[in-house]
Amino acid sequence: MRLEWKFFQSKVAHRIFYLFILSALIPIIFLAIFLVLQLNRQLTFNSQVQVRQDVKNAGMAVIGRLSNLDKQLNLLGKALIFINGKDFIKSTENLEDLATDFKALSIIAKNGKALSLHGPALFLPPNLPTSPGDSSLSIVREETSKTNRFFITHKMNKEVFLVGEINQDLLWDFNLTNQSLLWVLDTNNNVIYSTSVSPIPSPFLVEKLKSDTGVFSWKLQNKEFIGAYWSLFLRFRFHSTNWVIILAEPESNLFSQIKNLYKILLPTIFFAFLVSMLLSQSQIRRYLIPLEQLRNATRRIASRDFSTPVTVKSGDEFEELGDAFNRMAKHLRQQFRTLSLLSVLDQSILKNEDGEKVLNLIFASLKELVDYDLLILGSFKRNNKIDLRVLTGENSNEILKVVEIKKEEYKNLQYSREITLNLNVVDAPAYLSFVKEYGIRYLIIFPILHKNDPAAMIVLGFNHIDSLNDCNTEELHDIFYRAAVAFTHAEWEERLYYQAHYDDLTGLPNRLVLRDQLHRALIRNVEARHHCVLMFLDLDNFKDINDTLGHSVGDNFLYSVAQTMQNAIGHNGLIARIGGDEFTILLTDIPRADLAHKKAISAADKLLKVFAKPYNVKGAEFHVTASIGIVIAPEDSNNSDEIIKFADMSMYKAKESGKNRYVFFSSALEKIVRERNRMLQELYTALTEEQFRIYFQPKINCENFSLVGAEVLLRWEHPTLGLLLPDYFLPLTEESNLIIPLGEWVIHEACRQVKEWEKQNLSVPPIAINIAAKQFTQENLVSQITKIIETTQVNPQNLEFEITESSLIGNLSETISILNQIHHLGSRISIDDFGTGYSSMRYLQMLPLDNMKIDRVFIQGLPGDKRNLSIIKAIVNLAKNTGLVLIAEGIETKMQSELLHELDCVIQQGFYFSEPLPAKLFAKRYLKPLSS
Repeated sequence: MRLEWKFFQSKVAHRIFYLFILSALIPIIFLAIFLVLQLNRQLTFNSQVQVRQDVKNAGMAVIGRLSNLDKQLNLLGKALIFINGKDFIKSTENLEDLATDFKALSIIAKNGKALSLHGPALFLPPNLPTSPGDSSLSIVREETSKTNRFFITHKMNKEVFLVGEINQDLLWDFNLTNQSLLWVLDTNNNVIYSTSVSPIPSPFLVEKLKSDTGVFSWKLQNKEFIGAYWSLFLRFRFHSTNWVIILAEPESNLFSQIKNLYKILLPTIFFAFLVSMLLSQSQIRRYLIPLEQLRNATRRIASRDFSTPVTVKSGDEFEELGDAFNRMAKHLRQQFRTLSLLSVLDQSILKNEDGEKVLNLIFASLKELVDYDLLILGSFKRNNKIDLRVLTGENSNEILKVVEIKKEEYKNLQYSREITLNLNVVDAPAYLSFVKEYGIRYLIIFPILHKNDPAAMIVLGFNHIDSLNDCNTEELHDIFYRAAVAFTHAEWEERLYYQAHYDDLTGLPNRLVLRDQLHRALIRNVEARHHCVLMFLDLDNFKDINDTLGHSVGDNFLYSVAQTMQNAIGHNGLIARIGGDEFTILLTDIPRADLAHKKAISAADKLLKVFAKPYNVKGAEFHVTASIGIVIAPEDSNNSDEIIKFADMSMYKAKESGKNRYVFFSSALEKIVRERNRMLQELYTALTEEQFRIYFQPKINCENFSLVGAEVLLRWEHPTLGLLLPDYFLPLTEESNLIIPLGEWVIHEACRQVKEWEKQNLSVPPIAINIAAKQFTQENLVSQITKIIETTQVNPQNLEFEITESSLIGNLSETISILNQIHHLGSRISIDDFGTGYSSMRYLQMLPLDNMKIDRVFIQGLPGDKRNLSIIKAIVNLAKNTGLVLIAEGIETKMQSELLHELDCVIQQGFYFSEPLPAKLFAKRYLKPLSS
């Protein structure tokens, strides 16, 4: 019993116990509730039926008794008609036997004179019958006794009535219980008879309005009753008002059967509870004993005690769980021992112990990991000799052997990770032929390589296949790998240092080395009053090589550039690759500032000169230039981070100045960079605070001066500088990638404005929106445009997207795919600034173009510039031959417009027609209602 109590303290035991109790009791309780409810419902129904039948029976009994009395009186009246004189007086004693159920009988003349036949003389009651042979029922209220008297009057002839007073004991004789309540009412709900002084049930008054018979529930003095009523139709038979008889029975009398159910249910529930307790105790013992064993075993494993396996003999899943637990414990023990050995080996390697010592540690510890029958440690020596240390599973004494290995066997070890041999099928290698003496049937040979040559080997021998299968070779490889690392530890450390400090592609030092050497040089500058120079070099347009010819060609090119720089600088400076196509050159220990300046110029000129020569990489010739920024320390700065940053700034200034040049850092340059950063921050603020505006410049058909389109142009409404043109800020947005969110805003704002004009029922021409080159680098450009069109619900046929030729340089196939998708939406595609870029016919054939725009640079010199005029004529012919609509932009004079018109370029755009206008002014001046 103590064991069971211990188990019941377990949470699992509680859970199982409650589950058993609930699984047994819940169905019974629900069934009992259902039965009680169903029985209660059925008993209620049966009780209603019974009470209804009882009240009907009572009503029928009253009608039957009244009818019987009426028949008696009628028979007596007929008999009296045939009797006269003496015979009448003599026969009255016999005639009264015809109506024995009356309390009193009298013959009464119309004038009120009465002759008693039986009982006291009666009087004429109200409600007399009108026709001879008819009868009527009358009720007379005795005010003194507060009781009712009931009379049946039979009209014998016009002058004589036969009146009988009803015996009420006979009329109201019902078989009722003491608790039953009965009322008889007239049509005015006056009580004419009742068995109780209780008031008329109020539910009856409601139900009576619905039908002549029915049932109801009623509560009197906290006692529930089921009642029924039944109407007695007396008007036609007895010329009287109708009666209603009401009967109410206590529910307790009707529902006595439900008590028997309670007597059965409670013992049943208690019995189920006892059975559940017994079953739960049995199951708790069955489950918790194995769980207790597994829990104790888990605690032993947590304390790394693997000596005692779990023994569960239950013949079910618990036994399978116990076996799986034992296998897991065995595997964990193996892993712990492996990890422990690996930790020891790692510590040995960190102590710079040689490979032989590490092998000795493995040799001494391997028995704990593998149940081998033979262990051999071999060390390779010169002259194809191997020193072998042999250890058997039964004997701890080592046997030393020296054997010779053949060249083929050596190569086999050189190219094998492990070799498994079944000596029942194949012979052991000659250098291991002695293993047969120990009865070994299976071998696993693990070569340990150093510089791809075997430095040692470990051989495991097994007598049984099960021992071989239990050997986890993956864990052993991790162990033996430590031995290989031990042999090459110094080389490994050197390799790690190289990977951390040198560039894999070019072999040049990386940023870490640069920072370290720059820091050291700055310290020497202070100590020896020396100077140093940092040059930051970036290749111009290197991205084009990667994009057009692939990264493998680009990598080869970078390697060639690194070699060229090393040849040019030599040992006079430290060349480092910072990343991508960025390099630095550090010149140190220069005694004077002027000399540092001269050395910097000399090195920069030399680099620009060697870069001017073409590069030949795998048969391809490349021309490349470089932009160089130069900083001299400590004049410009004595902080390494600032020096690198200033050199980077100077390099970007060289690029902005036209590339292929060098720029020395100056305070003015720093001011420019800071101004650039300030402006960039203002641009971000302008985008978030919606300071940008879109303007519209019309495109005019010169033949009829009608509006055929408009171009969206961006303006910046600066809070202090006023309205700024794109030339002021757009290049910086493209440099900083701000052009991507700004371009999205322009597309959305233009679509919103076009939709607003459409809602105003204005005739909207195609509105051209410029897409910058960097926007094509977005993966979601098409989905972005599609979403904007769907959101604004603009008609895509009212949109035109303009691209520049520079957008085509890079991933041409991706750009073409994007343009095809935009064109598929229904929008037009126009190539802008044609003639200023590559102007390739190949692009015109591949792109889904609708329009071509002549750049303003060719328009500005007209009509005097004959060269530009020839170029324009060629572009006009090209547009005609390709079927593209030609648009000339930048028209500023009437002569330019007329000249282009003569050349068949009829669609024109420029300040000659209109400056760019805000949306409201553009709509007012150019857009007309659709009805026009």
